[in-house]
Amino acid sequence: MAKLSVKFLALFLVTLALATIISARTHNIKVGPNGNSFSPAKVTVKVGDKLPTVFTALFYQMNLTPTKLRNSEIIKQTAVAGTKGTFVITKNTPSVLGFFCDVGAHCDGGMKGVIE
Repeated sequence: MAKLSVKFLALFLVTLALATIISARTHNIKVGPNGNSFSPAKVTVKVGDKLPTVFTALFYQMNLTPTKLRNSEIIKQTAVAGTKGTFVITKNTPSVLGFFCDVGAHCDGGMKGVIE
């Protein structure tokens, strides 16, 4: 009976993991599509969702940080002048993340957003 319970639990966990992977969605974030902006500036995602980020204009940065700001936790991506870069964020934990551009006064001018 105990072996059957362990097998059932293992099957349940595998099914749950597959359901999470299959239900994962992709949300595109564009950096600089209309000047100093992100599009969209607010994204609601679930654990496992992917957020491909496309730099559509130059020169911008996208800094990703938990809402409790600690420099060691900031992830930076920068589009290099003359190129367009793409990187993918996968949300692995249920948390709120902020993102912003710290080039010049872009963030102060409203170039920031949130991933919930």
